[in-house]
Amino acid sequence: EAPKVSPDGKHIVVMGQIEGVSNLMIADVSTPTALRPLTHERGRGLQAHTIWDESAFRWAENNRHIFYMRDDKGDENWVLYSLDTLTGESRRLTPAQGIRVRDLQTSATANASTYTVLYWSL
Repeated sequence: EAPKVSPDGKHIVVMGQIEGVSNLMIADVSTPTALRPLTHERGRGLQAHTIWDESAFRWAENNRHIFYMRDDKGDENWVLYSLDTLTGESRRLTPAQGIRVRDLQTSATANASTYTVLYWSL
């Protein structure tokens, strides 16, 4: 999976391995090999693509958050998360069990840290 460059061009995010498990890593574009983990998943880890061949992670327009989808239980119900790249806090955005996120689209509002999920698929 190719690195994803932040909208301001200052950082990259890539999939990397921690003890053999796929996780998200971040680095400054000036030092792309100095990766630091953003997630610390165990077990299944994160996936680079959904079953629909969509990228499972992308930058938010505010240059601080990353949206990522993951199949938590292997049941193909993809769950949406927001990850704060400064604090490392990950927040589940999918409202209920059995909801499948697909074709994620976001739009920035006047407040650059607010985003709206436009499409949910059951």
